[in-house]
Amino acid sequence: MCKWPWDDLEYEYVTGDISYRELAKKHGIPFCTIADYAKNHSWKAKHDEHHDNAMAEALQNSITQDSVRLAELKDNVLQSAVLLSRMIMADLKVKHSMKPYEYGHYAGTLKMLYEFVPGEVDENALEGGLCFMPLQTDEDEKS
Repeated sequence: MCKWPWDDLEYEYVTGDISYRELAKKHGIPFCTIADYAKNHSWKAKHDEHHDNAMAEALQNSITQDSVRLAELKDNVLQSAVLLSRMIMADLKVKHSMKPYEYGHYAGTLKMLYEFVPGEVDENALEGGLCFMPLQTDEDEKS
């Protein structure tokens, strides 16, 4: 019959942050007894593997949480872009007598919004696709 609870001691060492010496002191077992047993049963390798796996899992969870937060942020930005574009389109309908080069400011803003969320905005979602109009300057209008 085994004098020491080796399975419990191994579990405590492998899953914790306790040294052989601390484990020996805690359980009243001679240090050399624990060190020899641990060496013969690869506790150090098991400890390292356990901690590597725990770190990888923590990193994966962090990446997943960051991805969810980024997706939520992107969705919020997209909704804001659609709302802003509708406001711009409404403003343009009120100012229907604008000259073509005056659309440049609005077109540039919408183009920037489209580029911020590439591939996510339906061209028709912004009612008219103003952002695809070529930008014109005062000099273009004069020529």
